[in-house]
Amino acid sequence: TTAMTQLSMAASQRSSQLHALKRFLWSKHISEGLTLKIQRSAKHALARQRCNISESSIEVLSSISEPLRTELHFEEHYPVLSVHPFLRMYQEQVPTTIKRLCHEAIQRHQFSSGDVVFSEGEAPSAPRMFFISSGRLHYHRSNVRHANTSVKNTNWVSEPALWTVWSYRGTLQAATECALISLDANKFATIANKIPVKSLCVYARIFCEDLSITLESELSDVAFESATFLDMIRSAFPEKRRHRLSTIVIPTVTRTSIRTSVTSIVQAKSSAASERRVSSAMVPRSSKDSEDADLWKPGWRTSYEFSDSDLGSLGEEHVTVQETKNLSQSVAGFLRASMIHF
Repeated sequence: TTAMTQLSMAASQRSSQLHALKRFLWSKHISEGLTLKIQRSAKHALARQRCNISESSIEVLSSISEPLRTELHFEEHYPVLSVHPFLRMYQEQVPTTIKRLCHEAIQRHQFSSGDVVFSEGEAPSAPRMFFISSGRLHYHRSNVRHANTSVKNTNWVSEPALWTVWSYRGTLQAATECALISLDANKFATIANKIPVKSLCVYARIFCEDLSITLESELSDVAFESATFLDMIRSAFPEKRRHRLSTIVIPTVTRTSIRTSVTSIVQAKSSAASERRVSSAMVPRSSKDSEDADLWKPGWRTSYEFSDSDLGSLGEEHVTVQETKNLSQSVAGFLRASMIHF
């Protein structure tokens, strides 16, 4: 009897909410077409609430310990993040960092069919990378042939925002009811720097090098696991000769230069044949506290040179703060701020 009463009260509450919405739209003289869209979206949202209970509605969760909530968010979000091959390998190397990312840097998003997630040419004020939890989206680039793409949970979107200053190359629109999660680029930078690892620097370097020589017409916000990404993973994790999700064997890229400059990436963009010499450890030899803050300013540019000893300090898999006193900036933040704008 108690259960039936609760169900009846919940149904009555949903009906009251929809009725109040209808009266609000009528009082504001909203057009019939838009009214129908809003009402349909509201019904879908209420249906989702019945199936997917939001964390904020469970008051007792705020009372459990922080470590337990971190574990909860990891198990909730990591299966979605693991579509990306780098994050899978990164989780094996530094599981603590991935757990913190799931706990602190993830945001949930709900979109109705027809909703625009982002538009072509838009420069996000809060850069983030998107993953699809459920549903299907449509990605389109204007003035580019064969630029229409169906986006689903095997794709990830806007990864360059993690590594460089990025503006969207196309428009992403929900084709069905969709649930997305996003990884905040600035929080990613802060958290990743707590346990700096060389593989992160190597992957980011290779990713930006590849991005810098890609033709403008071929740039896209949407990506998926491909031979190119597997190549990047093998270069960032040379000790993993055979990735457990692929039987493709790809040679490890060797480092051809010890002393180099970050700004050489700009030269690579102008000429694909020019030598790209970017250090696998994006750590300046020296820095001041006042300079650290500038790393986060869009348009910040400088050139650092690296000595053998600088790179040697990153020889271990985990780089301690004591071993690299100059690693006061965020590795990912440094990359995003210092790379060329795309």
